[in-house]
Amino acid sequence: MTLFRGPRWEEGAFVEGWVEVEAGRIAALGRGAPPRPADVSGVLVPGLVNAHTHMGDFALRGRIPDDISLEALVAPPHGLKHRLLAQTPPDALRAGMRAALEEARAGATALVYDFREGGPEGARMLREVAQGRAVVLGRPAAALPEADGLGLSAIRDAGVEEARAQRDAARRAGKRFALHWGEAAPESVDALLDLAPDFAVHALHASAADLERVAEARIPLVACPRSNARLAKRLPDVRAWLDAGVAACLGSDNAMLQTTGLLDELRFAREALRGVRPEELVAMAVDAPRARLDPPGMRAWREGEPAGFVALAPRGSDPLAALFAPDARVLAWGDQPMRS
Repeated sequence: MTLFRGPRWEEGAFVEGWVEVEAGRIAALGRGAPPRPADVSGVLVPGLVNAHTHMGDFALRGRIPDDISLEALVAPPHGLKHRLLAQTPPDALRAGMRAALEEARAGATALVYDFREGGPEGARMLREVAQGRAVVLGRPAAALPEADGLGLSAIRDAGVEEARAQRDAARRAGKRFALHWGEAAPESVDALLDLAPDFAVHALHASAADLERVAEARIPLVACPRSNARLAKRLPDVRAWLDAGVAACLGSDNAMLQTTGLLDELRFAREALRGVRPEELVAMAVDAPRARLDPPGMRAWREGEPAGFVALAPRGSDPLAALFAPDARVLAWGDQPMRS
């Protein structure tokens, strides 16, 4: 057995405690002092959930001009990204996805929700590489047999009728449906509510009235601050999201431009998102996705459950510093054997 001790994140705050792990599962846990000397002392946090990625883009890292516009880069079907992906050999795509998943793990991230292009083969590729570390949202509907659901481009790209058809196909299959909303320009909140996705990404142009309706409809929103600052030249008003009662999650977006581990996203968000407390940012990466996105097999701090938590190197007396410090570092994962 491996015994972990230290401040443990539990639904919005840290409490001092310990966790004992056997064969990758939580065998026992408690608060206060542990029953024996710890094998690992660190800041204990459930594995972070990256609620929006494009992991297949990793193979294009270093090939994107700095001054390219959002539309020129990602607008389907002829944006630069789509052209480059079509020219990239499958083996290079697989190697890139594998590297992106390892990068996520090194950044304390246990699971990603990925919008995967490339039809059935693209979805199958990521599913095989990820081995349970990704919720694969493919496109178009033909990808459903190989995917966990559909991840649509903007409503304005697909058109309302096609978006409904995609939503209906996902629902008939009993699978997830998500989409980009309001990244490049404002989009109708009525259309969003009509589609009733499991979550929507970006919401850069949502008004206060829009956010109230989104919150009432219980549609989670995913913020991608680094991507939005670079491509859209603006940031999501996450403070307004939270004040409206929206369930806010955090994502890194395109793996060709941003690292896939959420420690980097958290650090950027703390500096860039005005009025959002560090504890609220951590909740966006831990609590909100677990409560509202229903990630498979990720129930934190229960005996018998997979030990999908991470121990981070302490940075002073404040446990939050272990997540936000420039040199934040993973000491160990609960579900992996300790290295000798």
